[in-house]
Amino acid sequence: MVAVTNQNFLSTDKQTARNSHDQYFSVGETVGHENGKGEEKAEILSFKFDIPSNEVLAMTTRGSAHLDFLVKNDEN
Repeated sequence: MVAVTNQNFLSTDKQTARNSHDQYFSVGETVGHENGKGEEKAEILSFKFDIPSNEVLAMTTRGSAHLDFLVKNDEN
């Protein structure tokens, strides 16, 4: 079996997700939105599947974003 890489994954309890760059995010984590160059901090409230794009969507205190467009906070 060939391993598939560069995909988003969501844990079964929907509390942790992995983006296609192998970074993990968790509900409650403070992150930045890439469109704000990471300067706009937001807290992850929840995750859900975005079926049409085959991506995981993070719902944050500043709106929603696909995982690949979130920026890890240096403090995490």
